[in-house]
Amino acid sequence: MKILTFKKASFNDAKLLFDWANDDEVRKNSFNSSKIEYEEHITWFQNCLESEDVSIYIFYLDNIPVGQVRLTNIDKEYLIISYSISSGYRGKGLGKSVIRQIETDIMPLYPAIKCLIGKVKPDNIASQKVFEVNSYNKRLSEEYGNCIEYYKMMD
Repeated sequence: MKILTFKKASFNDAKLLFDWANDDEVRKNSFNSSKIEYEEHITWFQNCLESEDVSIYIFYLDNIPVGQVRLTNIDKEYLIISYSISSGYRGKGLGKSVIRQIETDIMPLYPAIKCLIGKVKPDNIASQKVFEVNSYNKRLSEEYGNCIEYYKMMD
């Protein structure tokens, strides 16, 4: 198992997150696949940093930033997971480790959360496998014109 460390994102991470967000594979797997303009990203990111309902974490492997996870608190009981892996680190099992570490290392920060949810496009097989390997339940959703929703109840 890969050991990852997490750090809560700060404004200093804006350019790194912008570059990752505009990666071709990330755009393809996003529900809004349009390229993102930098000014638009800065406004969005600043709003995320100021929001009580959104947390963004950068994760590291041997002190190298390898990806990000965004957790969005819905109705104070549900966290929506959105994550991406840096292009040079895909296909190495990091997604599975990231989801596992969200559950073990980050969830204690959210004691009121009852359920984690990941929303995945039907053609994003890699993310589907990540959630399935981590024992998430699967259901179809009509959100975003059809997606697969993975969910796991927290104890």
